[in-house]
Amino acid sequence: MSHQALFWRVVMQPTSFCNLNCSYCYLKYRRSSYKMSVTVAQSVAQSVFQAGNPVRILWHGGEPLSCGKKHFQSLLTPFQGLCEAHMASHYIQTNATLINEEWCRFFINNNVHVGVSIDGPDWANRNRTDWSGRSSFSRIMAGVSYLKEFDIPFSVICVIDESSLEKAEEIYTFFCNLGCSEVAFNIEEKLGIHETSAPDDSRRITNFWAELFRYWKERPNIPIREVDRTLRWIAAQEGPQGDPVIEDFFPSVAYDGKVVLLSPEFLDVSCKLYSDFCAGNVLDSTLNQICAKAKNLQYIQDYLEGLRKCKSECEYFAFCKGGQAASKYFEHGTTCATETVYCRNSEQRLLEGVLQSIEA
Repeated sequence: MSHQALFWRVVMQPTSFCNLNCSYCYLKYRRSSYKMSVTVAQSVAQSVFQAGNPVRILWHGGEPLSCGKKHFQSLLTPFQGLCEAHMASHYIQTNATLINEEWCRFFINNNVHVGVSIDGPDWANRNRTDWSGRSSFSRIMAGVSYLKEFDIPFSVICVIDESSLEKAEEIYTFFCNLGCSEVAFNIEEKLGIHETSAPDDSRRITNFWAELFRYWKERPNIPIREVDRTLRWIAAQEGPQGDPVIEDFFPSVAYDGKVVLLSPEFLDVSCKLYSDFCAGNVLDSTLNQICAKAKNLQYIQDYLEGLRKCKSECEYFAFCKGGQAASKYFEHGTTCATETVYCRNSEQRLLEGVLQSIEA
């Protein structure tokens, strides 16, 4: 029987704790050592089984490895049959500071895809310190060395702040030499408890993307997520058809089973307008049931209305498909907003920068 998939990805929070205190982190409770129960993981596994389509399980924030290998294994075990049937696959985003030989064997034995958070050379990681204010760079690089020693492919997420904007060549060269399989660049943005973003500067941001594309074109050693996405869109020129819809409710499951939709950045957030963004709890309902009722939630209704406004007002809508719910809320206080600094920095100026370099 055919059905429309309600989600293709699930973020899982194995622990709220993180051993680092990155200045741009959006999570409020990362000093608290709450751990996800096996019952929550079992409930999510059952939901994935019922979904009927392959689902990526994204283990993310706090620092997933800080929950320990034994506990983490207990959280992965309920998904074993789904993974063997190719209905689930595991991805982890880690700061890499805790990776050692035992963790590498864990990744291999459980077929876990690894993503590392690192912002470039040592100087670019000054925002990524531990709770004592000490640099984490050498510890991250030690973890990366273990991954390379065990031949474990790893992708990278890099946050670009104001000081990195004129350093596109140096940063790209660093990642080429690092040996990662792919790199993604997130321009620093206002999210959760993090109140600042990279400057809303058209010239500097557009030039960063243009320079990054130019260096990649000269030396396409590793894929860049944003470049690949932009080039695919330019080649296809696929415009939106009909009324905007949410194609993936992207549920995020907190350590206690609480579910928020559209963005993991809504975990730990409460406000008058949307309460705590909670769409349900996997201990009471399946993810399928939670997503099926999502359109009854005010922040989902507002987001859909915002998408309709974006489509009617913004010339970039065919490319970005309406932007991110989290940036709309954290910048404007409502998911019904349209253009954001995030839109300009990470969508509009990305497209302009790549087109600028292609035409040069």
